[in-house]
Amino acid sequence: MADTAVNLGVIGVLIIINAGFSGTELAVVSLRSSQLRRLAEEHPHRGGKLLALSADTTRFLSTIQVGITLAGFLASAFAATALAKPLEPAFSWAGSGAAAVALILVTLALTFVTLVFGELVPKQVAMRNAERWALAAATPVAAVAAFAAPLIWLLAHSTDVIARLVGGGATSEQRLTGDEVMDLIDTESDIDSVRRGLVESVLELEDRTLREVLVPRRDVLVLDASLTPSAAARVLADAGRSRAPVAVGGDLDQVLGTIGLTRLVEQWDTDVPIATLVHEASAFPSEARVQDALGRLQRERRQLALVVDEHGRTMGIVTVEDLLEEIVGELYDEYDKDLDPSDPRGYTSLGNGAFELPATFPVHDLEDLGLPPHDEESDAASVGGLLFDALGRMPAVGDIARSGALVLEAIAVDGNVIERVIARRV
Repeated sequence: MADTAVNLGVIGVLIIINAGFSGTELAVVSLRSSQLRRLAEEHPHRGGKLLALSADTTRFLSTIQVGITLAGFLASAFAATALAKPLEPAFSWAGSGAAAVALILVTLALTFVTLVFGELVPKQVAMRNAERWALAAATPVAAVAAFAAPLIWLLAHSTDVIARLVGGGATSEQRLTGDEVMDLIDTESDIDSVRRGLVESVLELEDRTLREVLVPRRDVLVLDASLTPSAAARVLADAGRSRAPVAVGGDLDQVLGTIGLTRLVEQWDTDVPIATLVHEASAFPSEARVQDALGRLQRERRQLALVVDEHGRTMGIVTVEDLLEEIVGELYDEYDKDLDPSDPRGYTSLGNGAFELPATFPVHDLEDLGLPPHDEESDAASVGGLLFDALGRMPAVGDIARSGALVLEAIAVDGNVIERVIARRV
């Protein structure tokens, strides 16, 4: 009887060990990299070990599996030798099969107890207390990893080799899609709306092109190449701009380069034409991605670039500020704070969910105003383009058309140019 009690105690300890490894696996895997780094800073000893374990996923999982497998094997062995034998007389009716019946019943009972107390319960607890559990387990798991290093090395390398053979690769990583990232963010209650908005904006850049965000050709301020620095500086200052393209005769298809207000002020007292002072202009195809253009402008230390079509004709310009606004929203400076509603860059709320917008207002920014989705079949990048597509012709003042759940009305048209539009819900 005493031996049976001891054996039951040993089996109980082995199940507890199994529970420890099982819970540790879930606790560590559920922690984000930022949490692991923070724990390493707050708890240098245990947190450092935890960070080191998590850095090598294959080694960590091999260590866990060694612990779980050994604990389960030893528990089964003790149960078979210590518990099944005393039960055999109770199944004497089975004759020579009594030992088999006793072993099967003991195995089933041990499996149930191990699943509940060695797997399910510890995983539930570990999931709810991941940081505390992982810190508590860091030292013993690291000790097991060191003690069983040869076996773990063999398991880890065998796993890597087999993973490569089946196409996984030892260092392959599964990339999250944008939707999966947003799902993760939605489950994190500690991420505020500002950070959430920034992540959404960055993810939206994946497929957004310069055609959707450029300043259209007709709204671009162009400096004539023959202007003097002082004259050009006055033009920029009056327009509230800090830089502009410089072109022969002010023709955007004959751009010589770009120039900034600082450069013009430095040369204020000279009479040389600004054509001799320009910096080379960067140019992007209209279908270039916003994130690619922003990266290149940063590398080249440029603030402004031309956007051209497939024939090399200038469609408009983009600035670093324009591209950053796609991530952080509108950026206002001393020139923007008093925009008149008639200004091409301004818009005004008319109440009841209606807005007066410049025709160049980007379609993808409509939802920022609380306006409903437009017709997805339209490829238009601006509200003026939406109105044109909806009508199938150039609108006249007062023309109204519907695009999806959006109603658009032309209120200012100059020849073949749509200038202002009212947008509201259906």
